[in-house]
Amino acid sequence: MKPFKQTHMSREDRAFTERQLKAAELSLARAEQSSDLAKDLKAGIEVTEQQKIAFDEAEQFRRGVQVSSKTSSALSTRRTNPFSPKRPVSQLHQVTDDITTHLSEAGYFQETADLKVRGMVTPTAKVREFNKRVSETGRKIEGLTEDLQQTRNFLGRYSRYSLIEGRQEEK
Repeated sequence: MKPFKQTHMSREDRAFTERQLKAAELSLARAEQSSDLAKDLKAGIEVTEQQKIAFDEAEQFRRGVQVSSKTSSALSTRRTNPFSPKRPVSQLHQVTDDITTHLSEAGYFQETADLKVRGMVTPTAKVREFNKRVSETGRKIEGLTEDLQQTRNFLGRYSRYSLIEGRQEEK
């Protein structure tokens, strides 16, 4: 005899699924916050890189200028470049790790909710709502995963900055 397949979600099943979806949504909210922070950091890194290049060009220009006695003290003063993307690149690495963790958690809870809802039919409205939320969560995870990949590609351009023994050093 074939075992009876349950297609009705009990009150406990609904509460369990609701908790799983809430946990997935919370993890997604954290991932979205971290993704916004990553976008801000990327913009800051690009600005810092432009400032670093402009400073290096200014220093090179100043070294090549003919020096008169009036301007000699101002032009001969050499400065170290204050514009370095090391710190924000390190922060972006950390934020990228955070996004990865949050997306992994969201995926785990979303998959668990999906497994619980799969094959359920009644109560119809609640099952539809759960299926819709599971799908929306999956789409958000996919979108944030694409953003994360773009951030990783961006970081690839700054691979000369790495974390070595907890300190930032330029390769």
